[in-house]
Amino acid sequence: MNVLRPLVFALSLSLALIPNAARCGWGLEVDRASFADLNDLAHAEQALWSSEKAIAYAVGKATVTERQLELLGIPSDPGLQRLFHLAFAWWLKSVLKPAAQIEVNPAASCAEAKLALTKLLELERQRQLMGLAPGEAGPADASVVDADSLIKEIDELVLQATTRRCHEEALDECVYTGRVSAVMELALSEERQGQLFGKGTSDSSWVKDALDQCAIYKLKFTSTGSVSQTANQEGYKREVEGTVVVRQGLPGGLPGGGLPGLDMVLLLMGTDSTAHLSSVTCQGTDPAAVEGRVVVDFCGYAGINKGPTTVMVKALDLSHFTYDVDGIDFTAPGRDKVKMTVVGQDQLTLMFVPGAISVAEQSHLEIQGRRLPSTDSTPEVFASIYQGAHINQGNDVVFPPGGAPDALSHRKSAYPVLLRHTHNGTSPPGARSEIYKDTTEFEFSHQPEPKSFAPRDTSTIVRIDQKINELAALP
Repeated sequence: MNVLRPLVFALSLSLALIPNAARCGWGLEVDRASFADLNDLAHAEQALWSSEKAIAYAVGKATVTERQLELLGIPSDPGLQRLFHLAFAWWLKSVLKPAAQIEVNPAASCAEAKLALTKLLELERQRQLMGLAPGEAGPADASVVDADSLIKEIDELVLQATTRRCHEEALDECVYTGRVSAVMELALSEERQGQLFGKGTSDSSWVKDALDQCAIYKLKFTSTGSVSQTANQEGYKREVEGTVVVRQGLPGGLPGGGLPGLDMVLLLMGTDSTAHLSSVTCQGTDPAAVEGRVVVDFCGYAGINKGPTTVMVKALDLSHFTYDVDGIDFTAPGRDKVKMTVVGQDQLTLMFVPGAISVAEQSHLEIQGRRLPSTDSTPEVFASIYQGAHINQGNDVVFPPGGAPDALSHRKSAYPVLLRHTHNGTSPPGARSEIYKDTTEFEFSHQPEPKSFAPRDTSTIVRIDQKINELAALP
């Protein structure tokens, strides 16, 4: 059986996903990749495009001739068979090799890195459709068995390299932009693919490592609030400033929760007890009150009865750029084949639970000009005023969407600040007509802690090259 002729013809029809212009992924943004890598990427993609045109032309003419000979019952021309053999070897070295070089290039996007895997999947599909893969129908030719073994080895190596490149790309995007969904979406996609193809639960250890580096945020807040003066009850005005670091809340994972098959969930949370009063005033009651008035002698920070502020992220995503391989008319000159598109919308919902901060107040009561002995109290002025003012809103703080990522930097223009929000609240009158008011300015920023890059994997591309050479040398 001639293995090469139908294979080369099939390959000539499946070269339409090859780009001719590089548009690097996130590796260049975080300095994982260099401009030299970008240059190599551009040359590899250009080589793919040029090879596609040449192979399509050579094999197309030969296939027509071969078909005419078959229809006339004339034996196949040995020269054509040699051409098919050379074309297949040419495809391996001029298409599959550059595709493999792309997938290990740190400047390549995940979409570009999948080119080699896509080509191998198409090759395998065509082999099965044409009966060129070993099966249960009967013993296959030795050349078919040898080719099948080598293709499987190449496929495994390509899959490993593609997976690594996509993992690095998701981490780099998360580190550079703060979009943690890049990691979680890829993890979920891999999990679903593993279940679809019967490969069981995927290894999710890379997810925790990525989140430990990139899923770190800082919530800065300034809360200005008051409780109105009421009869027989003093009022307060205060301003509180604080910062809470928010990160993956369960380093050891949450068994049975989160994404199916993953041993952890995305739970971003933080607590902090360093919030402080930047200003506070205490007000006495109305001097015109018939029963007397409260006169404040001292008002200041108590330094006691202080509790932590707790933050939990309930929803987080950002408008972002995506890199996609454009599969339409790749032979058209002057077109970018890797497209960058802004997609999605900002989404941030926090559960904000302020801690207790008390003030030390000393005051005395005057009744008809007679002063009574002073009394001390430690009223709580942070959580009580905040929660009173936002009683109708609850603990959830919903941020409005911000602007699209910057066209030059590819992330938020105010980075590391991702989103800002002014949270206003006013309570209905209480039992003594008291009214709580609070305005809190929130600023949510990204504070990644990336590790040093792992050494580049040079062994995989060497092994892929070796296997491709062996496959090209088969008779």
